Amino acid sequence: MMCICPNCGRSEIVIGDPNPDCRFCHVPMLKPTMEYTGLMMSPNFVLDRFQKVVGKHGWKKILTGKFKQERESCIAAIWAYGVQRITKVPEYWVEVVTDDETPDCKVIWLDASSGRNHRKIMNLEIVEWDEHRDNMLELIEQKCAKAYPQYFFLTVFVRNGKETLVEDILKKIKSLKVPFAEIWILGRLPVLIGAYRLFLAHPEPTKLVDFDVFDSYRENAGQTAFLQPNRRGSSTERTDMGLLYLPIP
Repeated sequence: MMCICPNCGRSEIVIGDPNPDCRFCHVPMLKPTMEYTGLMMSPNFVLDRFQKVVGKHGWKKILTGKFKQERESCIAAIWAYGVQRITKVPEYWVEVVTDDETPDCKVIWLDASSGRNHRKIMNLEIVEWDEHRDNMLELIEQKCAKAYPQYFFLTVFVRNGKETLVEDILKKIKSLKVPFAEIWILGRLPVLIGAYRLFLAHPEPTKLVDFDVFDSYRENAGQTAFLQPNRRGSSTERTDMGLLYLPIP
């Protein structure tokens, strides 16, 4: 079992010791957490982790099917940054769904207006418009032809550098039977490396925001990396899961 020291960051394969200490720092080492489902991660942690995965494997491998979940979690985190600009909700959390085929990710916020925490969940079905497809409209049409729960959000991420013809997209969507509660389009802007645009294409194109990922990252720097939902209670207290070791694939 590969464990890591929370103090010095040293990793080591441990055999036969269920509670190992770091041989140098003499502090308990962290055991690996292997499951995504049920793990609420801050968008900042998701982006940090994605950068480490890219650093380990390179961008060419990251674009393969093996790293689809890693890409989708990164897209969900950036989407959460954009929605945060619109809603002014102070904190969003990302959960990668691994125990079911859909949705791809959940973006969660905690509503404490009633005096207790209520998890508000936005279920994201994520699709990437890449260089292998000439037309985003075909991509949206294919997704809308499938059966999805009516409370799902479709998020189309533009990563091929092609121009997004907004008027054509809106016209096409109006001609479709859309199973999704909302359809969002997310893509990079050419002005700065961290600049993105997010807009709502369905049910009504009433929301659009331009934002900078690096600005959002700095503004969310105080958010804890992980959060664990507790059993139902009568307060707004939350449990910080503390340090976790989520191995880089």
